[in-house]
Amino acid sequence: MSESEVDDEETQLLTQPDEIPPDALSVMCSCHSLIPIESKAYRYPTIVGDPLEKAVLDFTDFKLYDDSVSGIINGKSITYRIHHRFAFSSHLKRMTVLASSTDEANKLFAFTKGAPETMKSLLSTTSLPETYDKIANYHMHRGRRVLAMGRRRVGKLQDANKLRKEGRSSVEKELEFVGFLVLECSIKPDTRNVILELQKSGHKCVMITGDAILTAAEVARQ
Repeated sequence: MSESEVDDEETQLLTQPDEIPPDALSVMCSCHSLIPIESKAYRYPTIVGDPLEKAVLDFTDFKLYDDSVSGIINGKSITYRIHHRFAFSSHLKRMTVLASSTDEANKLFAFTKGAPETMKSLLSTTSLPETYDKIANYHMHRGRRVLAMGRRRVGKLQDANKLRKEGRSSVEKELEFVGFLVLECSIKPDTRNVILELQKSGHKCVMITGDAILTAAEVARQ
């Protein structure tokens, strides 16, 4: 990979919510397994779930309710209602939600995110960039967690129950690629010292992870 290619790919990272295209933002704020839990100790519901998914939701500045998320896109208030979740599967390496939007009445969408190598076959060829693999590998080589995001209109609101019964294979196909979600999880400051102490005390240290092999290899190197 040439130096100019590296520079070009690095500048494609968008780090502010107002820079994110609406289609990508719709997947980021809606496709997750987070649950709001009412608590007497807090004025607002406590969000329970994957810390990384919570960080992404916080980044979008959308608010999570029982079955919906609400926020601002291009200066307009929008609510996405989640009709069904096809939960994340370690075997399939992806998850999908069926959702509708107050901005597009009576339209039902599939929002999907997952490992780039898994998602690639589910994305429409017309939306797949030639640099798909190169960009994903570039960021994974730097120890970042990379998820590909896709979406597709799958019908009308009344089709939600039918699609739920048919299963995820009926909606996870010909998705429009809307971008990569790149997450950086820095190693804790004391990690190296802890591992060194364990090794000096005669313990064998191994790393067990569900991350992509390129991401895992860079984290192990660090």
